[in-house]
Amino acid sequence: RMDDKGQVSEDQAKALLRQLYNQKTADKMSDRLVENGVVDVLSWTSLMEPEDFADLCPSTKVGQPLDVLNAEELDALMAFYRRGHELATEAKAMGTTLFVDAEHVRYQLAIDHLVWVLQRKYNATVSTSYPVVHGTFQCYRTDAFKRVHTDIQRSEKFNYHFGAKIVRGAMMESEREYALANGIQSPIHDTLDDTNDCYNHTVEFLVHHAAAVTTQKKTEVLFATHNKESILRAIDAMNKYGIDRSDGTIAFGQLYGMSDAVTHALAENGYKVSKYLPYGEVEVSMPYLIRRAVENSSLASGATEELSLIRDELRRRIVGF
Repeated sequence: RMDDKGQVSEDQAKALLRQLYNQKTADKMSDRLVENGVVDVLSWTSLMEPEDFADLCPSTKVGQPLDVLNAEELDALMAFYRRGHELATEAKAMGTTLFVDAEHVRYQLAIDHLVWVLQRKYNATVSTSYPVVHGTFQCYRTDAFKRVHTDIQRSEKFNYHFGAKIVRGAMMESEREYALANGIQSPIHDTLDDTNDCYNHTVEFLVHHAAAVTTQKKTEVLFATHNKESILRAIDAMNKYGIDRSDGTIAFGQLYGMSDAVTHALAENGYKVSKYLPYGEVEVSMPYLIRRAVENSSLASGATEELSLIRDELRRRIVGF
C-alpha cells in the first residue's frame, strides 16, 4: 500500500515484484527501482523495460489475472519500441520535434510508457536543449489533469525537458460504448462543458508551469485546438505570466483546411502556429478526419463565419475592396 507520497517500502516492493515476476527478474527490478529504501510510483512506471513483460508470471493475480505475452506478441512489442527509438533518433538529428499521438484509453498506457522511455533518453537535459519527444493528453478524459501533473513530476525527477500536445479527444462515443459493454466506469467526462473546463484548466496550469521553470529543464506545449475560447485563454495566460509569443514555449495547431482564419490570425500576430496535415489511404484517413470534426463540434457554428471571411477575401482580391 502506497503512502501519501506515492511510495512503498523496499520490503513491500520486493514482495509485490516476487508475485509478478520470477525470482531473477524480481531481484533485478528491485535493484533498479529501490532508492533510499523506498520505491515511488514514478520510478515503478518509468523504469520498467519492454523485455520485463516477458518474465511476468502467468499465475499471478494482482487485482486481476495477467495475460503473458507470447513470443509473437513480444516481438511486436519490441518492434513498437524499436520504431519509436528510430523516429526519435531521426527527429533529434534533424533538430525537430516528434509528437506521439494518443489512442483509445485501453491502449494508452502502452503508448505512455513508450513516451516515458523516449523522453528520458531524447529529452535529457544533459544531451539536448529542448524537448524532442512530446506526448499527447486528451482532456475529455476524467484523469487528464492528474496525468499532466504526474508527467511533469516525472520530468523533474528524471531530469528531462517536458513536451506535450494538448487535445480534447475524438473517441467519446466508442469509449463510452466500450466501458458500458465491459462493465467499467467511463473514462470520459459526462459533458462537453466538463471537457472544455478540463482543457482550459490544463491550459492555465501548463502556461503557469512553463513560466515558472527556473532550472535548465525546458517546457514546450502545443495547444492543438480550433476552440477560440481556449486559444484566447492561452494568450491571456501567456500575457499574465510573461511568456514571449515568439520563443516556442507555447504554440498552437489546427488541422489543415480547418479554422484557417484562426491560424492566420495567430501567425500574423507573431504566435507559433502549425497546420497539421494527416495523410494516408482513404479508408484510414476519412474516419480519422470525421473523428476530428466530431471532436471539434464548435467548427459547425464556425463554418458560417469562415465562409464569410473567405467571401470577403475573394471580393477584396477581385474587385479591390
